[in-house]
Amino acid sequence: MVKENWESQENYPEKDILNELNVEAKRSVNAVVVLDAEGRLDWVNEGFEAIYGFPFNEYLEKFGHYIFSEESKGFELMLGQFKNGQQGLTFEHKIQTDFTGTQWIQTTLTPVFDEDNRLKKIIAVETDVSDDHIERKKTEELLANIFPFEIIEQLKIRGTVKSKKYRRVTVLFADFKNFTRLTKTMGVDGLISELNRYIRKFDEIIERHYIEKIKTMGDAYMCAGGLPMKNYSNPFDVALASLEIQRFVREMAVEKEARGEQPWELRLGIHTGEVMAGVIGSKKFAYDIWGNTVNIAARMEETAQEGRINISGATYGYIKDYFDCTYRGKVRMKNNPEVVDMYFVNRIKHEYSEDEEGIRPNASFRKILSTY
Repeated sequence: MVKENWESQENYPEKDILNELNVEAKRSVNAVVVLDAEGRLDWVNEGFEAIYGFPFNEYLEKFGHYIFSEESKGFELMLGQFKNGQQGLTFEHKIQTDFTGTQWIQTTLTPVFDEDNRLKKIIAVETDVSDDHIERKKTEELLANIFPFEIIEQLKIRGTVKSKKYRRVTVLFADFKNFTRLTKTMGVDGLISELNRYIRKFDEIIERHYIEKIKTMGDAYMCAGGLPMKNYSNPFDVALASLEIQRFVREMAVEKEARGEQPWELRLGIHTGEVMAGVIGSKKFAYDIWGNTVNIAARMEETAQEGRINISGATYGYIKDYFDCTYRGKVRMKNNPEVVDMYFVNRIKHEYSEDEEGIRPNASFRKILSTY
């Protein structure tokens, strides 16, 4: 419990900050607490009990407080910052109450110094910001579905995101065969619901492999490993994720055929190389990537066979020691004289696979991956 130094305002021998706490402050919907330089309570208004649900001392006995409790680490930290010249502090924290269980409080701490610049009082003004906190949480969750965490932090701090070059990123494109024909045989609601089922599973798979979803374009799906946080394992991460995606689509095809439905078939294309990444737009922001690497990955998907994973020679160069692949030949890029080698990824090699299908890496492979 906070050390008490409680006296009525009339008994103070000198005029100080407490004389300025008028009727409005006493009846404020905010909690106003005045402490001396040692953390002892000098004054508290009626707003404290209105927010916390208990009188000051009773609340501390029940729950304690980050700033107001005796020997509080929060108070010591605040005191140190004031002694170093900090003029005020504002932060949010969660409290326990007898109303809703928990509330979010914004606390503003203001130091008061005497004529010799010695700390005399600390005024704490606390506001219930639970509703604002919930709204901000919803906004952050919405942003998290659109942008990577690192990009959200940059937008919050700077308001903009600087475009960045990445030297090694692995891009994956996935596209369903004859999707346009499916739109003619299925109802709109059923089609969207089914497509969403696939996309949500793809999202789940790539998240486990530290891959960033870039966007969906109709029935096309695009993601990339190695950004916005750089890593060197992204060719392996994307190859492993693509095997899981391939298996899921096959399992779904078996279910559909058993029900007499048309199975959905997927082409997957992968390429590793350099990209530029950044946020574009002024109202509807979008995190996107650009560069020839994206074009080659898209070309790998276009020239893949249904149900197969088609990778470029660049990606093959990174993963060839751990994945069983089949050389397909060369393909020319559109509107470009560049020729690219192509390979099918069949499975993880037996000596590195935990399962018979060659989809899950074993302990030896995971240990190797941890070194990247």
